[in-house]
Amino acid sequence: MAPDTETDGSDYKPFFDMIVGVLFILLILISAQMFFAQRSMEDNADADNTALERNKQISSFLENVADRLRMGGFEPDVDLVRRRLTLALDQVSTPAMGGIPTFSDQRVGAVGQILSDRLGCIFPGPLHPSDCMDWKLIKLGEVQVELRAGSLPPESTLPSDRFTQLATTLFSAKLLSGRPDLLSLTGTAGTPLFHFQPLLPLSPGLAGPSGLVQFSFIFDK
Repeated sequence: MAPDTETDGSDYKPFFDMIVGVLFILLILISAQMFFAQRSMEDNADADNTALERNKQISSFLENVADRLRMGGFEPDVDLVRRRLTLALDQVSTPAMGGIPTFSDQRVGAVGQILSDRLGCIFPGPLHPSDCMDWKLIKLGEVQVELRAGSLPPESTLPSDRFTQLATTLFSAKLLSGRPDLLSLTGTAGTPLFHFQPLLPLSPGLAGPSGLVQFSFIFDK
């Protein structure tokens, strides 16, 4: 009977070895899962911190541009949520002549100079300003320049939308002819950085008597 008992007992050893092996594999899998979960949490935290810092740099850049405009005698409206700077059109325009919108060479040139100087901080080039701040995380995809004309001059024969289209064309020509380096800038999509388009009023009188010109900065991650 003794030999039979030893034989019966030995039959359980492979089973226990298998159980131990399975538990060992499960421990390895659980440890690996915990490791990768921890790494994922750390990566997400790093990404969140980077995104937060990028947003801070974007706000700093927009406020810096607005400050330079104020120093130049302009009164910009700053929208950090939409990442937009807006000027009343009469800050860069002069009274229309013969029903044609006209713009001040000096005022439009000053806006162009400020944009060129500040954009030089985030685009590589030989004329890198010496007073740039830490904006290394900023990637600018494009700048949308939208213009909305205000009240039409009495002698104008154009409807409001065509007058706004004409004003947009003349403003873009004045801005880029004064600062052709702005036209040389390329966004992250490989297209010209500046895009101009008319902005039509949503309701009568929305643009005010002088209209507005707004610069919307589109940033990439």
